[in-house]
Amino acid sequence: MTRSIQLFLLAGIASLLFTSCQNDENDTISPSEETLKKSAPLTNMLKRVAMTDPTSDNIIDSTDCFKVKLPAEVLVNNQPVLVSSEEDFALVEAAFIEYPSQYNTVDFVFPITVIYPDNSELVIGSESEFHIKANECDEVVPEENQPVNCLTIVYPLNVFTYDSEFQVANNYTFNNDAELTVFLSGLGPEEYYG
Repeated sequence: MTRSIQLFLLAGIASLLFTSCQNDENDTISPSEETLKKSAPLTNMLKRVAMTDPTSDNIIDSTDCFKVKLPAEVLVNNQPVLVSSEEDFALVEAAFIEYPSQYNTVDFVFPITVIYPDNSELVIGSESEFHIKANECDEVVPEENQPVNCLTIVYPLNVFTYDSEFQVANNYTFNNDAELTVFLSGLGPEEYYG
């Protein structure tokens, strides 16, 4: 039996015991070392896998701090290009060739929305504001807080939780990285999941 199935069964049995066999005594049950909670190493790894890769659109924004939410209209060497998906980055490369310039430039038609690695979003209304935000991210991010790009979570993802403080069990379904990130970041100290 795989480890995840064992953990799931353990969580299910524990939730049944907590909800169906309660008494008024204050018995303390300590979770095992394998229980998934906010401070578990796997939780941090899941957060990192669910992070947005800010480098995937460097051809248009030239920053590793955030990525631009698509669709976005850009001017490539003063020629308009609508970038609707990551596949359209090839259109930007083609425009560099078709409209050569001494210095290839990509300018945005503002406002644009940028997405940070933690999936938070910010609307940027001008080129000067864009440059300020891009320059703010020159600090070195420790590896344990950087996105993991070699793994992908396949959605939908079902997660079962148990809050030992309030003795409440829940089921959640996540459809994207942003939803999972919010859930993992919002876990309380007495919440466990599988």
